[in-house]
Amino acid sequence: MGRLSERPLDELEREDEEQVEILCMIQDARDRGDEQEMLRLQKRLKPTAETLLSAKMRAGADWVREQGYDTCYADAFFGPGWLERSNEELLAILDKARFG
Repeated sequence: MGRLSERPLDELEREDEEQVEILCMIQDARDRGDEQEMLRLQKRLKPTAETLLSAKMRAGADWVREQGYDTCYADAFFGPGWLERSNEELLAILDKARFG
């Protein structure tokens, strides 16, 4: 916990490219005024563990679940059941990863 698994650089680069492509498609949908498509595409993004923790702290665990975001990074970083854990506990994990 507290650290993403080591993955080959090419795998990470492919994933980054996919995320950028999704962001471009979101922008296209926004330009067309297609809000439904924007929302659908946003759920394909993979927010960072830190981003999802921030969302949990601001809007709550239920909101994060309801949005349907891919939580794979937060799951790997904080461990299983992270949405049920206290914000303080998750912040401690984050601080430990940042500052040792």
